[in-house]
Amino acid sequence: MAQERDINVPSKWAEAAWAEVTANGYFDGTRPGAQITREETAIVLSRLLKKIEA
Repeated sequence: MAQERDINVPSKWAEAAWAEVTANGYFDGTRPGAQITREETAIVLSRLLKKIEA
């Protein structure tokens, strides 16, 4: 039986990357284990592009 995942806790292998992207403001820090929506993807890409263009 598959174990349910706590979407509020990042996976061990992703902890450092999650900390970096939240510190840089790409994600708001909530639901690190949840699937990403198209809307959330658009927000992240927009923030990343603004940072690259700056």
